[in-house]
Amino acid sequence: MEKKNETDIGELFIKLFPPETDAGFVEASKKLCEWDGRPRIDELRAYFCNIFLELYSDAPEYDPKYVFLEDPDLHAYCRVADKLSSDHGFYKGVAAFFRGDRRAAQRLLLKNIDDHRPTAEDPVTEYEIADFFVIFKNRFPAFWPALCEKYAGYGVSPEIIDLCRLIPRYLSCAMEERIDLLTDHLSRCPGSRFARERLGLDYYSMKMWRNAAACLENDDDPVAVKYNNLLYYLANAYLKCGELVSAEKTCRKCLDAYPDEPDVMNLLGYTLMKRKRYSEALSVFEKCLEENRDIPYSANNCVKTLLYLGRNKEALDIVNGGKYRIDKHITEKAVRAYREKRPAARITIEEGPDEAELTAERRAASEKSGMQFHLEKLLEDELEAKLNAGIPVFGKKLSIFRRPGEYGRQYVIPVGRLDLLCEDEEGDLYVVELKRDSGYDDAYAKTVQYMEWFEKSTRFKNKTIFGIICLNAPSNELIEKVRGNKRISLFEYSIRFSEIE
Repeated sequence: MEKKNETDIGELFIKLFPPETDAGFVEASKKLCEWDGRPRIDELRAYFCNIFLELYSDAPEYDPKYVFLEDPDLHAYCRVADKLSSDHGFYKGVAAFFRGDRRAAQRLLLKNIDDHRPTAEDPVTEYEIADFFVIFKNRFPAFWPALCEKYAGYGVSPEIIDLCRLIPRYLSCAMEERIDLLTDHLSRCPGSRFARERLGLDYYSMKMWRNAAACLENDDDPVAVKYNNLLYYLANAYLKCGELVSAEKTCRKCLDAYPDEPDVMNLLGYTLMKRKRYSEALSVFEKCLEENRDIPYSANNCVKTLLYLGRNKEALDIVNGGKYRIDKHITEKAVRAYREKRPAARITIEEGPDEAELTAERRAASEKSGMQFHLEKLLEDELEAKLNAGIPVFGKKLSIFRRPGEYGRQYVIPVGRLDLLCEDEEGDLYVVELKRDSGYDDAYAKTVQYMEWFEKSTRFKNKTIFGIICLNAPSNELIEKVRGNKRISLFEYSIRFSEIE
């Protein structure tokens, strides 16, 4: 948003609109529009616009059916922006965008850049780009080329120009293509926090939990996502990949900073339940019910926890109370446990269908492709699952490389993106290149290129680097190349369907 010292004007704004009065945007906007001539009114109006945009949705794109002008809060924003002086071209340009006047929006926004020219002392950062991204999303593709041209004229850094060129392509393509775009950008601009955040959120959407956690952890000053949301995503990603201690710490960190965050308390309780700290979990779920947080999920979790504690009648009382919608399978467990007077140790409650659904998706995709994996991602999924379960793969006991902020699946380095980066018990590294078959780019050349990068890297200088290529139906040429390199191994995968007679 616009740059200014907001401390004193923020205090004045809070005095005029105390939080306890719960004045909404519409009511506040009416007063701000009526107060012509009031001291510092232009600053107060700008502060209102800034608050509105900071609270605005950070979803990656708009629903195609969403109509801006049907939202009374957006009307309120536009009315206040209209009252601002010409010094506030950014807020006025955004108001024009919400009204559907894209030409006026672009003119005002680009003029605002001219009025506040980037300099070496005050350069354009990813935060400015994030402001545009969060507001415009997929509704203003023509703006980004114009922004690139404007920034290029002021000598803005190549990394920022590259990011501006990436965004409209990112917003117009499918999820896996987005991953490619972001990892390509990170290989060129490894310090791009915007790309890393979006990559983490996209991995989260794809249920690639360890990748999501690695991208989102250690980010205490997000660029394009609200911090409370980032902490929730991170905690849930930790939970999904079984890093329960980290999940609990992240939930508590979020609640310390945002005690009213509605869903995180239930997530904390669920994490405690998974850690078998049932009494603590129950206290959390009871607080969720008392404060009406994350219903009906917290109610379902409360019933499950009571069953784990052997407090079957209390669990059944919640089920029969009719206040909360309790899942059928939990209801049946509660009824059976009460009737049969089962002790806590004999209670078992099935979790949700996530893993079963994922297995079904893998199976369906594999069967479609016959003797090959339908997508390289599915081959990655299978290998990741085996490696994380401690199952030897490629004749060795390997683990996927993991350090704070790093995870070895789709590992990005300046010369490209590895499918898997693994290490053995001695700490030696393995560059793993996966392909459906040999009809792709030269897998051997890519593997050698990646290995050479690690060998030249000062960080990994004490590591021995090996390569593994895994594909279906390798060519004779590839086989001969690998035979000539003792540090690279070649594996052929196959999927077989055998009838049992």
